[in-house]
Amino acid sequence: MKGVGFFGIAGLAYAYYPYVVASLGQTWTTSLMTAACLSGMYMMRQADPIICSIGIVLEDSEEFSYNYEAERPYYFTVSDNLLTTRVLYVNAADINS
Repeated sequence: MKGVGFFGIAGLAYAYYPYVVASLGQTWTTSLMTAACLSGMYMMRQADPIICSIGIVLEDSEEFSYNYEAERPYYFTVSDNLLTTRVLYVNAADINS
């Protein structure tokens, strides 16, 4: 919720821009709005990885042929942050619930 508060500060500074400029000046007001937006984005960033999809690797795929001979492996597509994802291959015997 802290990130939303920073966006609120930036929004109020934008809504009441002439009044804030009259008291702080244009440079300080623009810097305040920029810092509040950057702080809000930093506070709302994704901290934990998110599992995007889970599936079974097909028999004719390259990962199945050389990694796992006995059982069909599962794959998990995991999003580390907003820009990167990775695929994890797991044997069914290694999965615990």
